[in-house]
Amino acid sequence: MPSRLQRIEEKRSQRQAVFFIFLTLLLIVGVIFLGIPSLIKMAIFLSNLHSSGQTIETKDSVPPAPPRLQPVAEATTSATLTLKGFAEAGATVKVVSDGQDIKEVITDKDGQFVIDSLKLRSGENKFYTKAVDTSGNESKPSASVTVLYDNTPPELTITNPPPDAQFFDEDKEIVVAGKTEPEARVSVNNLFVLVDSEGNFVKKFTLQEGENEINVVTTDKAGNTTGKTVTVKYTP
Repeated sequence: MPSRLQRIEEKRSQRQAVFFIFLTLLLIVGVIFLGIPSLIKMAIFLSNLHSSGQTIETKDSVPPAPPRLQPVAEATTSATLTLKGFAEAGATVKVVSDGQDIKEVITDKDGQFVIDSLKLRSGENKFYTKAVDTSGNESKPSASVTVLYDNTPPELTITNPPPDAQFFDEDKEIVVAGKTEPEARVSVNNLFVLVDSEGNFVKKFTLQEGENEINVVTTDKAGNTTGKTVTVKYTP
């Protein structure tokens, strides 16, 4: 079905056709009654009239789709972030943080874009993007991403056993206990240990005869690590 703009253009063309037919008839009459000089003047007039005609321009008013961002890590130890994604080819993709446009880049012919070196502040950082096409139409915001910037090693306390403790006979199996940050990952001699909502952890540990090194490592969400070692002795 023809669009509204096409129907308007067809009507305009029909009116022009009728007008030029009328002028042609007028020209013939002029030649008959006024002669060749009048014909030349009429031709010049028609030429000027035709050249002054204006073409109806169509403007793109449809906004592009919101950019699609690739997933990023929830937390990082790096002070900068790189965002990758897709949007309309040739569009300008702008990154928005705290209500301010902070960086922009133009997508390639495939609609891909990479925005690197976005500075992060300590704690949570929230970003979203928007696309602006070559006609100036702006998209709706993309889905937002939140990134935690944390470069501080997690705290770690070993509450049991005490350093240089000695165990005998039936005390071959002991308890390794301590505290770290909630949601951190803890290992005892490379064995995974559960951490509760307050950061406490407990792990049973079987001693070997002689000195035993107990290595405890905690890793937070951003990847920062803290390790401590306690040495104890067991005598059967």
